[in-house]
Parts: sequence; structure tokens; C-alpha cells
Amino acid sequence: MKFKYIILFLFLTGCASNSGIVPMGNGTYMVSRQAATGFSGMGTLKADAMREAYAQCQKTGKHIEVIEAVDAKPPYIFGNFPKTEVRFKCISDVVSAKGVYRSPIPGDKGTYYILESKDLGDSIIQVLSSRKGNAYTDFTKLKVDCKSNQYFEQAGSSEEGAKNEPSKQLVEWTESSKWVRLVTGSSKSDLVHYICNKYK
Repeated sequence: MKFKYIILFLFLTGCASNSGIVPMGNGTYMVSRQAATGFSGMGTLKADAMREAYAQCQKTGKHIEVIEAVDAKPPYIFGNFPKTEVRFKCISDVVSAKGVYRSPIPGDKGTYYILESKDLGDSIIQVLSSRKGNAYTDFTKLKVDCKSNQYFEQAGSSEEGAKNEPSKQLVEWTESSKWVRLVTGSSKSDLVHYICNKYK
């Protein structure tokens, strides 16, 4: 009889497991926690997993963006113990403070600004930029690849007058756009070097 109780106890219990931080590629990570028995609460497991994910992002001064959280479903018997899995990215907040990355030069009287920027992970930065002249302002939304020093224009617009921000929706260019290599001395070259140095 005592042997039966031991077998039953071993069947109903197991080993708690913690995956640690697992890189999944493209700046994505996963962390999981599993209880040792079916009697543990899911809340504690998820809180521990979130704390570990948060600590991972804090190492680089970034913030967590949860992509997906998956929990095991009850009943918690026959080895199906409480388990949570969190997939996440570490991202920077959207930076909306203006930054001049190119001042007027002979032949180009416009002033170029970074209006917003966001770290998308894997060395890709999304940027909203503007070129402000006397008669009009051009706005461009693009992605910058700091590994390859290339850029991909996503959308843009042109408005009359000197504007601080777009007053209408940008026109999408994604379908006709492609990744472009830098031309030394160009405004896009200045933008890419400026933003990539900022996010080093």
C-alpha cells in the first residue's frame, strides 16, 4: 500500500522547469515557466516569466513588447501542469523629439529633421523624417537597416508651407519600394548615419 502511494505521488508531481531567455531570431525572445505539480497557481508562474522578460530588456535600456502569451489549459493532471510561455521583443520607446540631421547647404536650402523613431529590433529602426523648406515640407516614413546601411521608404507626402508634422495621411509606397544602398553625401546617407549612431 505504501508503495502505491509513492507511485501515485511521483505520478502527480514532477520537476518545475524554467527555460531561461531563449533567442528566437529577428529580435524575438521566449521564456517559459512550468510548475512541478498541478496545485500551483498560474498567476505566480506568469508573473515570474514576465519579470525575467522585463529584466532581459532592462539590460539594454529597452522596454518589453509582448508578442504572445500562451498558458496551459486545465485540468492540471497527468503531466499537464500549469505552464506559461511568453514571446516578446525588447524595443525602445517612440522618440518624438525633433533632431536636425542635415542643415541647409549650397544647392539645398532645406532643413532635415527626425520627427519620430522606433527600434523594431534586429538593428532595424523605423523613422519619420521631414525636409522643411520655405515653400513646402516633405515627410517620409522609412525603415533603416543599421547592419547593412540601407533604407526602405514606406510612405511619404508633400505639404505647402513649413509644417512641423504631417496634417494628412501619408501615401503608401511599400509595394513599389525596395531596400536602397547609401550614396555618400546624400540626405539619406546623413539620416542613416545619424539614426544608427543614436541607437548604438
